Amino acid sequence: MIAVALAGLILACLGCALSVALTLRVKQVLTGAQIQVPRGLDAQAGSAVPDDFGLTDLDGLPWRAPSTGGESWLLAFMSLDCGGCKAQMPSYLRYLRQHSIPPQRAVTVLVGDNEVTRDAVPADLLRYTRVLPATEASPVVMDLKVSSWPTYLVVDGAGTVAYATQSVTRLAGVDPHHVVHSAPDSVPA
Repeated sequence: MIAVALAGLILACLGCALSVALTLRVKQVLTGAQIQVPRGLDAQAGSAVPDDFGLTDLDGLPWRAPSTGGESWLLAFMSLDCGGCKAQMPSYLRYLRQHSIPPQRAVTVLVGDNEVTRDAVPADLLRYTRVLPATEASPVVMDLKVSSWPTYLVVDGAGTVAYATQSVTRLAGVDPHHVVHSAPDSVPA
């Protein structure tokens, strides 16, 4: 008798768990909410950044790494479809303004499956950075092993990643004019 009651209790708990899981899945489908599993940061400090990304800018002109006279520059990977990128963009632009980083030293690679047009890109991003459309299979994305967005890289004047993070908050603590090589973040934000 106790065994039957225990089996009934276990079955009721399983039914309740299934009901909750189904409710959450229906909510995700109806609201369009994305459930993302955080991934580790793939781009590593010390990685060489290629001079030729194999990309063109929004005007269709081939793009090469900036000649900065030995100064560091910023390379960001974002997606127009990424909620985290949209949320961090105002802080990213504020960082560029606060550190007076000119557009020649701030490059944003917009990764996506759809064609990126000038009309789809936020005006401030166009004003403060050089925007390069790309896909996940683009050589620079593959070479630097960037697999999640946003990813921010501070590249030293020698073309090496000096600092890597997925959080603009962590980037805010880095002076791009006096960058010191450091280990990448171990926990994505």
